[in-house]
This record gives sequence, structure tokens and C-alpha cells, in this order.
Amino acid sequence: MALKVRIPGALRNPLKTSSWKSLLLRGALAAAAVFALIFVCVFGYFFVKYQRVVDDRMKSPLFANTAKIYAAPREVRPGQKLNIHLIENELRSAGYTTDGATQASPMGTFSETGTSIVVRPGPQSYHEQDS
Repeated sequence: MALKVRIPGALRNPLKTSSWKSLLLRGALAAAAVFALIFVCVFGYFFVKYQRVVDDRMKSPLFANTAKIYAAPREVRPGQKLNIHLIENELRSAGYTTDGATQASPMGTFSETGTSIVVRPGPQSYHEQDS
């Protein structure tokens, strides 16, 4: 037994009844999709660009020079008992290199002569040489 159901025209295809409303809705959806695509592309470009900048800066130590800027200098006074190796290690950690090194440090150089150390400040040292 076959059964036939008749569906009114408005329910079969609702887009035919209000074509201008559906066209307006489709246009608004297309405009929103284009706007979203442009936003995602611009956001993605700047995200990748600044991610590379941050990654490049994170490769080097962030706070390597901060302690050198704000730390009080170590005082060495006559008669004070200090080990030469201790002073050499502190000069190296401050960025000084030994005389005769392949590449001189802009902080300065030092040399050990027996029981004394000669320090020559460089152009980036706080105690820059007077010209």
C-alpha cells in the first residue's frame, strides 16, 4: 500500500519564498568567512615573525650581563690575603680575557706575573682607560 504525503511549497524549499533574505544571509556569511580568513592569515604571519624573534633571543643567556651592571665591585685592598686563581676566575666571569688570547675581550684583559695580576680595562669596562 503506497502512501502519498503532500508537502506545501513553502516547506519543501524555504529559500524560494524569501530569496532576498537568503541572499543577504549568504552574503553576510561569505563576508564573515573572508574576514575570518584574513584575520587568521595576518595573525599567523605576525605570530611566526615574532616567534622567531623570541626564539633567537632565548638562545643566548637572558640575564648574563645584569649582575655585572648592578653588582657592587669587588674590593681588593693592600694586605688582604687573596688567591691569584680566585682573582683570575672572577676576572674571567666578569668577561676579561688573558693577554695573548686569540680574541681580546671588549671588557678588558689581564695577565699574571708571578705573584701579581695586571688588569687592562677595555672600551666596554666600567673603569675605561683614560685617553
